[in-house]
Amino acid sequence: MSKVVTNSEVTIFDNSSNSENKKFNDLCNLFKDSEIKINHYLYEKNIDKFKDNKDVWILISCAGREMLPATYVNNHLIKIESYPSKKELLYYLKKT
Repeated sequence: MSKVVTNSEVTIFDNSSNSENKKFNDLCNLFKDSEIKINHYLYEKNIDKFKDNKDVWILISCAGREMLPATYVNNHLIKIESYPSKKELLYYLKKT
């Protein structure tokens, strides 16, 4: 992970009823000792964070909560409707 940008940030906007979030939490544990900040917002608990992000709020308004999760790396939307793989996350962490 030496090529990963330091002080990077991964933000996930998630549907709390989504049963796959454990899978992504396991993936996030790979980065727990790095300088990568992980924000994981659940719709039912953090609706204010969803409303603050105009892109996510518009997506939900148009497509519904079924489009979640939405994943951002360093404020760039990289994936919706499923969690990124480890390979995808590493790619975007190096790119942005």
